[in-house]
Amino acid sequence: MSENLKNAMILLGAAATDMARLFDVPRQDMVKWLSGSEPGQEYTSIIDDLAEAAEIITGSGLKYSPLILQRKIHKGKNFFEAVRDGVKAQDAARLIVRVSQTGQEQRERLKSRLADRTADCSVKVSDVIL
Repeated sequence: MSENLKNAMILLGAAATDMARLFDVPRQDMVKWLSGSEPGQEYTSIIDDLAEAAEIITGSGLKYSPLILQRKIHKGKNFFEAVRDGVKAQDAARLIVRVSQTGQEQRERLKSRLADRTADCSVKVSDVIL
């Protein structure tokens, strides 16, 4: 179980503090779990879900940054907040992927539309009326 947790943390780029907040446990408990102590039964399904969510995000082909988890995806909440409030981690991961892909597509369309434009740097100081 601690391997799933470690893998999820590595793939998501999450700190022990983030994970402790997610599980609503003291950071020391998280450190114990990472050291091999088994978490309670109530956490095992969430840990498995997080491991799958990490695979969804990293396998999506997105240019990944841990900051992506801070995007607001569900009722104004980021990935960790949404999962803590009961959203399945895999569903939250799919939302992150969809929102990020949509944003990337929009940026590419805008870049394409503006590609032919050049900056007009021909303004001279003498042209400006003070």
